[in-house]
Amino acid sequence: MGLVATMTALVLGLLVSSAKGAYDTKRSEVIQMAAKVAFLDRILGLYGPGATEVRASFHEAVQGAVREIWPEDAGVPAHLAPNMQAGNVVYSAIQGLSPHDDTQRKLKEQATTVSPGSSLFSSALACSRRPMLLLSSP
Repeated sequence: MGLVATMTALVLGLLVSSAKGAYDTKRSEVIQMAAKVAFLDRILGLYGPGATEVRASFHEAVQGAVREIWPEDAGVPAHLAPNMQAGNVVYSAIQGLSPHDDTQRKLKEQATTVSPGSSLFSSALACSRRPMLLLSSP
């Protein structure tokens, strides 16, 4: 009986440890994505009035992604496939900016690196969309 209890405790401990590790990974990915969104929004804000439309389309894309990942209706399943089209639209809009000075040129360069259409943002987006195992009690 003692062996069964010890083995059960060991298996449950490993299960909890694995779930905690998966949760921590997802949490850090979400935090990283939020930081990139805030950073890109800040860059576009600093760029000036020329980036107002780009910033608005970026806000729409982020709001759409949040609605897909975390739907308001609890009965609706989350849409976990990345919406690359929205990211590409924002990326193209950033590419369409025409800087007037060196500061705007540097800001455009940074925005291009961090934008949803860039490989840096896309790889992080794909990582954050992997399904996560959730355990619930009846």
